[in-house]
Amino acid sequence: MFGTSGTTTGTAAIGINKSGEVVGDYDGEEHGFTYSPGGKYATFNVPQSTDTLPAAVISAGIVAGSFVPKKSGRPEGGFLRSP
Repeated sequence: MFGTSGTTTGTAAIGINKSGEVVGDYDGEEHGFTYSPGGKYATFNVPQSTDTLPAAVISAGIVAGSFVPKKSGRPEGGFLRSP
């Protein structure tokens, strides 16, 4: 079990790969995170976005997901994040 300290709306694990690396979001989908089986925890945000929504992680540690741009009226975009 793990969580992000200082969050106001919780932590949600969304995806896991065969190596046991977990991706998800916290604080109402505003921030993304990765968590490795060894206990390494990293947070990230897509630049110029209001929400970062990781959806999957492959064995190489590459995270795929979507984000909501800060400028209103723009559609959601996709991202890939390398380890």
